[in-house]
Amino acid sequence: MKKELTHFEQELLNKMNTKAMLIIQIEEWLQELKLPMDKSVLYEMEEDHLTAFLEMLASAKENRKKYGKVETNG
Repeated sequence: MKKELTHFEQELLNKMNTKAMLIIQIEEWLQELKLPMDKSVLYEMEEDHLTAFLEMLASAKENRKKYGKVETNG
């Protein structure tokens, strides 16, 4: 027997799925950009902060495409 989700449960599930997808995208881009980060911090962030962080990473990816990888002395 399938239980129908209430409106609240469906909304909560949608928000959790959205947050999970943002975190997955951020983790992939961090790996692609070779940027180390304690990823446990991502799980504590609000959705709007995750979105802003993802936009910052998108900008970093674009800059690397335009200007190439910047070498550091470290």
